[in-house]
Amino acid sequence: YGVTTLNHCQVSKEVCQATDIIMCPICDKYCPFMRLSDSCVYAKVTHLFDNGATVFFAVFMAVWATVFLEFWKRRRAVIAYDWDLIDWEEEEEEIRPQFEAKYSKKERMNPISGKPEPYQAFADKCSRLIVSASGIFFMICVVIAAVFGIVIYRVVTVSTFAAFKWALIRNNSQVATTGTAVCINFCIIMLLNVLYEKVALLLTNLEQPRTESEWENSFTLKMFLFQFVNLNSSTFYIAFFLGRFTGHPGAYLRLINRWRLEECHPSGCLIDLCMQMGIIMVLKQTWNNFMELGYP
Repeated sequence: YGVTTLNHCQVSKEVCQATDIIMCPICDKYCPFMRLSDSCVYAKVTHLFDNGATVFFAVFMAVWATVFLEFWKRRRAVIAYDWDLIDWEEEEEEIRPQFEAKYSKKERMNPISGKPEPYQAFADKCSRLIVSASGIFFMICVVIAAVFGIVIYRVVTVSTFAAFKWALIRNNSQVATTGTAVCINFCIIMLLNVLYEKVALLLTNLEQPRTESEWENSFTLKMFLFQFVNLNSSTFYIAFFLGRFTGHPGAYLRLINRWRLEECHPSGCLIDLCMQMGIIMVLKQTWNNFMELGYP
């Protein structure tokens, strides 16, 4: 739909025909004034991904994901019933050996089975959960700090690319800044993924879950939180914060009173968002394929 309506988009037409509108530089040094019509290509690319059909596509994806999940739940219930595994966890699951070894000296009678079993005091459980939650909060702060570092990189290097000797990079300093920032962000994401898995494993073992299913649920929750924040924090910054707090000519907002905060392209921030998501998805899939095929 975006391709078929590309030549009929009113916004793109106005941007491409605005040859007499001069835009302010995007940085203090080396960045030149430019015409609004210089953003014609970016405006057209933006229309490819942001048009009238985008809303219907989003609704379709939401409905499709919900329906798929519900049908999978039905299929799972049918298989569990056929294999007589509906109450398997409650009937067959035993206490983890680590839990039993840790709390073997503290026992109480099980009200259902009437047999003695290891017992974890409420105060001990709460203290372990507090330490685990503190560790999770700290790792989330590490991600936010990494995103802040990427923001500083983008703010500082846009002037460097604007003064580059190659005309292709000099004329597309914003795209070059975004591309290199995404690549650096990808490297940080992959490094933090390795760290997060070890931290999640350490925190889960520290909690001393009673059963294997409790251990798996706790570990899965931590990995989900870590992965969600790690993969989406930079995307959230571009989608909701980039270009929102820049000020105006003569009163620009600055980072530590030195560097101007980064602005969106005249055609919007969607190009940066697409580059962020596209490059990370492609590089991550390439890395996963390489590890699957090349790593013994």
